[in-house]
Amino acid sequence: MRSLRLLPVILAALLAGCTAGDATTSASTERLVGGRSPMAAQDRLDIPQFVALRLGGGRATLTWRPVAAAKGYQLVSCDTEPLPTVEKTSPTDTVQLYAGLTPGHSYGVKLRTRKVTGTSGGDANNSKFSECQRWVGAEPVATVLLSPPSVDLVVGGTVQFTATLLDRFGGVLTDRELSWTSSAPAAATVSTTGVATAVGAGSATITVASEGVTASATVTAREPVASLSLSPAIAQLYVGQTLQFVAIARDRFGNVLVGRVVQWSSAVPAVAVISANGLVTALARGSTTITATSEGISASASMTAQTPGWQLVAARGTIPASLTASAYAAASDAIFAGEMPDFGTGSLWRFDLATNRWTRLTANNWPAGKFRKLIYDDVRHRLLTYWDGLGQVFSIPETGGTWSLEGGTGNSDNYYEAFAFQNPVSGRLSVFGGYGHGAFRNTLWEWNGSNAWLAMPVSGQIPEPRFGSQGGVAVDAANARAFFTQRSLGGAPGNYDDLVALDLRGYGFRTVIGPSTASSARIGSAMAYDPASRTLYRFGGVTLYGTIPQADFVRCAPDAAIVAWSTMPASALSPSARYLPGLHFDVLRRRLVLVSGFDGANWTSDVWVRAVP
Repeated sequence: MRSLRLLPVILAALLAGCTAGDATTSASTERLVGGRSPMAAQDRLDIPQFVALRLGGGRATLTWRPVAAAKGYQLVSCDTEPLPTVEKTSPTDTVQLYAGLTPGHSYGVKLRTRKVTGTSGGDANNSKFSECQRWVGAEPVATVLLSPPSVDLVVGGTVQFTATLLDRFGGVLTDRELSWTSSAPAAATVSTTGVATAVGAGSATITVASEGVTASATVTAREPVASLSLSPAIAQLYVGQTLQFVAIARDRFGNVLVGRVVQWSSAVPAVAVISANGLVTALARGSTTITATSEGISASASMTAQTPGWQLVAARGTIPASLTASAYAAASDAIFAGEMPDFGTGSLWRFDLATNRWTRLTANNWPAGKFRKLIYDDVRHRLLTYWDGLGQVFSIPETGGTWSLEGGTGNSDNYYEAFAFQNPVSGRLSVFGGYGHGAFRNTLWEWNGSNAWLAMPVSGQIPEPRFGSQGGVAVDAANARAFFTQRSLGGAPGNYDDLVALDLRGYGFRTVIGPSTASSARIGSAMAYDPASRTLYRFGGVTLYGTIPQADFVRCAPDAAIVAWSTMPASALSPSARYLPGLHFDVLRRRLVLVSGFDGANWTSDVWVRAVP
């Protein structure tokens, strides 16, 4: 049996009143569904009005009101045609009708009343009965409107859907039964009151039905942001420069989420401002924190703005040492440096690039001999040194501890002052060139990791023999190549200014800049490579016979059609002239880091930085 809540509350409008004079029953002219006419008129007393038909509980309650309560009307009986019939007869103003009325079907309602004429109240002989019959019809649902038509929710979110029912005339229908369903409960469920809940990532169609008429809406459920990371994590800009930050959102499973709204902010807007899409602009020298927030999850990056030029971040005397060698460790965000005297005990230091601070490391069992180089092994996260001249090899953890002998015996006097670096392809300590017994060398060696130096077979445009310094080589790990600069003939005409590249996979050489005896020729200079801009930078060195230190600062693009060194713009503050410094590229902050160097009298043991475009 269909619930009577499907009937509209329209009886008050359809049956606005049914009254009769002594001889005639007057019928109202409202539109009646079903088309039947009232019963023939009979002699009646004044007839009370129908006021409302209240639906609920599976039944209909008919409420009537006498025209003049003082006349003493009483309700005797009420029934409908066809069934259902009267549930009960009561001399009150309400009648309960049985359930079972079908929407769209018309029914007759008979109402019998009596007016008490005597004093006995319920005595029929003292009463006259009257009858009024009206036909009640229920308009069916013709249209269902559902709002909102679509919605995006994160898992756990809810939305209240609203269904509006219309009849064929566009009138709003109320008190009708609604049923709700979801096409994909694993993505979104819906309650009996139309509240949808996102359960898991996916899409679901929410459908509401009433009297066979339906409407649908779409719920798209998304995993919420569980973590957020920023790239770059650390940035350094010149004042006036811009940089695009990227926020990477991930769900609880680690999957990258796209299309999420991100809000950006700068902790110190006077230093840098950031746009709605993450583009930061440096306004003044200083530091700030860039923060991205998405769905309540935040991540931050540090940003420093500086004026163009060199900055001294650790002055001479910051540490009590003469730093003669240094090595960059990208994975540790640090530079390691050593005081490495010939045949003496030195010291080992770590320079934290995030804070620009030195920390001394424990270094027991210091190797005795000519251990002048310091190389970072980024495979095993340790530091290496070897007897200058292809002798014994020692290693120590990057956190400090004890130097351990890996192997090797004695030394080869033919290979002093060679270029030394870590080969990112083979993972081995590599050495090129050197000097000994009055001759310069152009042999490439690699340490096998246990007991022997291996001469590697080279090919291509094998460069002229030369000897190098701690920083005269730069490695492009991404493209597996190493660059070597400068060479010395040891006598007239003096130094050569050139640039060669070595393929670290096949060990093939090629000339990038040909030899020149121009006045710019230096030995003992330091070189660093910027992988983002594919640019080489070079600083310092000495002129003929190593007598006059220089402060030359130049760059070149080794992959350009025509490669040549060009002078970098001068700045108000610059490092002093020096040779044998360490020059390293800090990839996180896009800056060059110059460490120590010999100024002709002392090791400077200072640290300078310079941001690059």
